[in-house]
Amino acid sequence: MHAPWDCIREIGIIPTVRTADPEKGVLAARAILEGGIPIVEVSLAVPGGLKTLEAMSTAMGNDMLVGAGSVIRPELVKAAAERGARFIVSPGMSLQILELGRQLDILVLTGGLTPTEVQTAFVNGVNKVKLFPCDVDAGPRLVRALRAEYPEVEFICSGGVQLDTCADYIHSGAVAIGVGAGIADSKSIAKGEQKLFTLRARRFRETVKHAQARWALSQSSA
Repeated sequence: MHAPWDCIREIGIIPTVRTADPEKGVLAARAILEGGIPIVEVSLAVPGGLKTLEAMSTAMGNDMLVGAGSVIRPELVKAAAERGARFIVSPGMSLQILELGRQLDILVLTGGLTPTEVQTAFVNGVNKVKLFPCDVDAGPRLVRALRAEYPEVEFICSGGVQLDTCADYIHSGAVAIGVGAGIADSKSIAKGEQKLFTLRARRFRETVKHAQARWALSQSSA
C-alpha cells in the first residue's frame, strides 16, 4: 500500500465510520473497500472508538489505510497509533497534536476553516489542512479563496459533503473530501446494511475519480 498521504491523494475520499461496535465497524470497512475505497477513518468521538479502531486495523490493515478521526486530545494520538492508526484527523487546530504526530512519525490532518487557522498550520510546517465544517462557509468558494492565498497548502474538505456536491470541491482544488453519513451512517451501521455502504462508496468513488480527471486536465491546459 502507498504511503498514507499518497493513498489519500490518489483516492480523494476519506470515509468515516462511527460505531462503538468493533464487529460492525469491521463489516462496514469491508463494505467500503468493496466499493473501491481502501481508506477508512474511525471516529474517536464515539465511546469505545479505540476498540473499533484496533479491531479494524487488525482485520483490515493489510488492505486498507485505517486512521483515527475526531482526535481532540493529545493523549489520543499515541493511543490511536498504538492501536494501528496510520493517520490522525483532528477537527481543529492543535500544535500539541501536530508535534506528537511528528514525534511518532504519523500523518496528522489538522483542522481549520479560517485564514488564521490555515496560516497557523502553515507557519508551523504543516501544508495539509482539513477544512471543517466546509459546508457552512461558502463551500467550494472558500476552497478557491484559500488556495489563492495559500497555494502550497493541500486541502481536505469535510463536513456536509454529499454525492451531489463532492465534485464541486475537487473542481475547486481540494485534494480530497471527507464523507461521513453519506457513505456509512450510524443507523445503517447498527442495522448491518453493508450492501448500502458498498453502493454509496462506489458512487462516490466514480464521481470523485471523474472530477479528479477533469481537474487534472484543466490544470495541464492552464
